[in-house]
Amino acid sequence: MRYGTPLEPSAAEQGASLYSSAGTSSSGAVDADRLKKILGSWLGTPYRWGGMTKAGVDCSGLVGLVFRELRDVTLPRTAGDLVDIGSPVETADLRPGDLVFFRWGFFGRVDHIGIYTGERRFVHASSRLGVTESSLNDDYYRSHLIAGRRLFQ
Repeated sequence: MRYGTPLEPSAAEQGASLYSSAGTSSSGAVDADRLKKILGSWLGTPYRWGGMTKAGVDCSGLVGLVFRELRDVTLPRTAGDLVDIGSPVETADLRPGDLVFFRWGFFGRVDHIGIYTGERRFVHASSRLGVTESSLNDDYYRSHLIAGRRLFQ
């Protein structure tokens, strides 16, 4: 998978905070029901490298658009930049709204990203299937998972 340049400046470049209280429960965690509703509206959207619309979206574009709607935040545009924000989370401790990162190649970089939905499942923009939900228990994803990150406590 390839990633393009950001289509708009990140929140850090705009001087804005990445984290706001919109779209959270009283504990600050992501509202899982609202997240699933937003993600459900994206299911079936075709994959398009660099895409940022329901006509076509890539994996990091999907993450940015979902969190823009859920939390009214602007996130970095690429999976490689997203892996540097938030807090690390062990796979066993993932909560809905956490980000999961994958590496397919041997070059050490993050190649793919998804949004954890609970019960070892995540939604992502697959280059083959478009926006879909997959299982972290699948051998393919389990063997390539490299990190989990929590953006909101």
